[in-house]
Amino acid sequence: MVSQVRAALAQLLEVEPGEVSVRSNGASAADLVVSAAGATFVVEWTTSASAAPVAATTKKAAQHAKALRKRAIPLVAVPFMGEAGGGCARMLRSRGST
Repeated sequence: MVSQVRAALAQLLEVEPGEVSVRSNGASAADLVVSAAGATFVVEWTTSASAAPVAATTKKAAQHAKALRKRAIPLVAVPFMGEAGGGCARMLRSRGST
């Protein structure tokens, strides 16, 4: 999953994969902490794209990002996210739950 997160963020941020720093962070208990393009991302992943696991993972990522630092960006990684999971994540984001 680490190499997939690195590659996906490099592509989205239009940087080389070598410019994406990935580490585990015991302090935040997040799955990964990623630094790239001047931003810090707190990554949590789930193997299920169903609404309930995505919602729980979204909240967990937001909590870890807040614990790490105020400017950290919570990020949920899944192998595939369907409309139900995506809709749930968007709803939580709009409510300020993330």
